[in-house]
Amino acid sequence: MAMRDSSLPILVAGGGIGGLAAALALARQGFAVRVLEQASELGEIGAGIQLGPNAFSAFDALGIGERARGRAVYTERLVLMDAVDESEVASVPVGAAFRERFRNPYAVSHRADVHLSLLEGVQASGGIEVLTSTHIDRVEQDGRGVTAIDRAGRRHIGAALIACDGVKSTVRQQLIGDPVRVSGHVVYRAVVDDRDFPADLKWNAPCVWAGPNCHLVHYPLRGGEQWNVVVTFHSRRTEEWGVTDGSREEVMSYFDGISARPRQLLALPRSWRRWATADREPIERWTFGRVTLLGDAAHPMLQYLAQGACMALEDAVTLGEALRASGGDFEAGFASYERARVARTARVVLMTREMGRIYHAKGVERLVRNELWKDRTPTRFYDALEWLYGWRVDNLPMKPSPSPSPQAEREEFYRRISPENLAPLWMRLKGLVPREPTPRGVAHRWCYDDVRPHVMEAAVHITAQEAERRVLILENPALRGSSQVSGTLFAGLQLIMPGETAPPHRHTQSALRFIVEGDGAYTTVDDEKVVMHPGDLIITPAWRWHQHGNDSAGPMVWLDGLDIPLAMYFGHTFREEAHERDAAEAPAPLPPIYFAYAEARAQLEAMRRAGAPDPHLGHVLRYLDPATGGWAMPTIATMARLLPAGFTSAPYRSTDSAVFAVVEGRGEVDAGVRFDIAKRDVFVVPGWLRYTIRADEDLVLFSYSERAAQDKLGFFREQRG
Repeated sequence: MAMRDSSLPILVAGGGIGGLAAALALARQGFAVRVLEQASELGEIGAGIQLGPNAFSAFDALGIGERARGRAVYTERLVLMDAVDESEVASVPVGAAFRERFRNPYAVSHRADVHLSLLEGVQASGGIEVLTSTHIDRVEQDGRGVTAIDRAGRRHIGAALIACDGVKSTVRQQLIGDPVRVSGHVVYRAVVDDRDFPADLKWNAPCVWAGPNCHLVHYPLRGGEQWNVVVTFHSRRTEEWGVTDGSREEVMSYFDGISARPRQLLALPRSWRRWATADREPIERWTFGRVTLLGDAAHPMLQYLAQGACMALEDAVTLGEALRASGGDFEAGFASYERARVARTARVVLMTREMGRIYHAKGVERLVRNELWKDRTPTRFYDALEWLYGWRVDNLPMKPSPSPSPQAEREEFYRRISPENLAPLWMRLKGLVPREPTPRGVAHRWCYDDVRPHVMEAAVHITAQEAERRVLILENPALRGSSQVSGTLFAGLQLIMPGETAPPHRHTQSALRFIVEGDGAYTTVDDEKVVMHPGDLIITPAWRWHQHGNDSAGPMVWLDGLDIPLAMYFGHTFREEAHERDAAEAPAPLPPIYFAYAEARAQLEAMRRAGAPDPHLGHVLRYLDPATGGWAMPTIATMARLLPAGFTSAPYRSTDSAVFAVVEGRGEVDAGVRFDIAKRDVFVVPGWLRYTIRADEDLVLFSYSERAAQDKLGFFREQRG
């Protein structure tokens, strides 16, 4: 089809299965499309995926049917086994009769292979542009189109936007702000090579072994070269939605009640990834002006019907057909798409929950389940599955939107007020005032042994005088290009070599220096000289002249912490160079700027002798201004902590984002991801991210955060447990 006459593309947020399918569907209707993907390169993670006939109907409608079929493994039946006594509960043949009934096969594939088929279709299609390393932070719109602002501050303008940004959709959070529903079910997934897979389980079938409060799944991938293994159980602890590294020991502890044959699956994987699963309550509205949701952003679901990707594919095809039927009218097309999908996907979400209950039945419920499908014929199974697998593009109910409707009249009202620079708050309220804090960034560690060679090499390439400040920025992986360690803070490692000086300047941002390596260099603040030693904290208050020099025999490295992002938000970013200094200007008295580590360490030891540590924070020392009793810096809070050897902190989270430097000891941090920490390492924990810290030996940590500013503004909150 010829490209539609439009100067603006349709923006697709997300380059996963749903995003690429949406891009293909739109391009096939003649629209120019721009895909905005947060990863640095396109690809799909995960393991196996099951593809019902509805998925193949969607593949055909997207023009990639043959590509997808060529990478799939075609199964003979669907099997449900009782994991307690190894009896067969149900067997659904998916051969010739199944294909004749549903006009397409049932197959299994690797998620990466499905994604590759879509990507090849995108690459072969004209009119689709793909931008990687583009994480959408928020969306704005008016009567003329939509603007997506990414985390680097870039603005992407389009005629409309399709939010395919997954289960943790930023766009959905902005538009709806509804909470997730954590299931309490934990899933472990792995791919096993054929040579390691038990011969007596090599069935050409997706097999579910149903047990009490658990189940196991296996099926072949890539022509039988690999096998997908999935185990699910009801967790004993309170879970939070997310993916972490798991352990074989945890898995083994949940499957005592199953027989030896399925149990052998638990010993196969070399490594495991742990998914704490969740979905959301179905909603009636996905569309807001020229923005609509698709796939997991619209209807995240649990895995028990194996329909997450299939529903995203259906969404994409339906969206394309709705815009075709509307003649390219986005409001009418999106309304038609929404009407066609809301009830169907809600049914899948709710039926998926019920299927999970059936799989995990125990006691009398298990016996009832086993009787439920006993001796059922294939035709009866097919009849029961017609609502799910019978979907095809030729039976989509694409009808013109009834006119006028209250919603259409509202949309027309929004379009009329937009040129007056007015907007309805009720359309944006949940995005402006979400249910929970939404600080930016991810937890991350910089291992000092790994980064130190790069810090030292910087001295080869540039002098301290030439660089003004020879600093390697510690940039949050989720905020690349922003020069931020969190949404509110800056962090960097500054190097000054023997005999060097860093020239004087001053700026409106407050700064701290925490000494990591070296001994005997100095900082001057308004001509007051401070000699620096490991573990010392030196503060440069805002708008005070300062410079650095190194009279010692070795290199000096310190952690720079500044409130640059906060100052930029307020538009309060000024600086002056040395030649601008007014010699007649009398500096104001300095607040305390030097805090020696020896004194801080002695106070921490005194706290240890005085009593037990705080269960969430350990022994905590706060750096304060004795004249005011408040934090030593107006915007940044600084602390030192002692966690005794063997101590593990209880779960804790707070609204401030914290940067930590390890002064002494070793341990482990668990903040959704786990990483070891050792002396001189630096790590960041964004606000409202629950974390724990384990001390393998006496562990001393320095930290700074924007809590001082939050305290003054009444923003600070914490949650213990």
